[in-house]
Amino acid sequence: LYLKKRGAAPSDFHPTALEVLRLQADGLSVNQIAQRLQMKPFTVSYHIQENYRKLNVSRKADALLTARSLGLI
Repeated sequence: LYLKKRGAAPSDFHPTALEVLRLQADGLSVNQIAQRLQMKPFTVSYHIQENYRKLNVSRKADALLTARSLGLI
């Protein structure tokens, strides 16, 4: 992974994006995350897609596994 090679850190991610990752890891849906963070589901989806891009993955399971292995969540 690109980020793994360069040593990704939480500072590479917007704080809200990290919170979205944590809430996804807790099993919350996009709508539940939106309610919890008081934002629109579209905004949550945007953060999810940006996280996938930065983690170089295309699925939630891979994103969570990679984020855990990098110590992001």
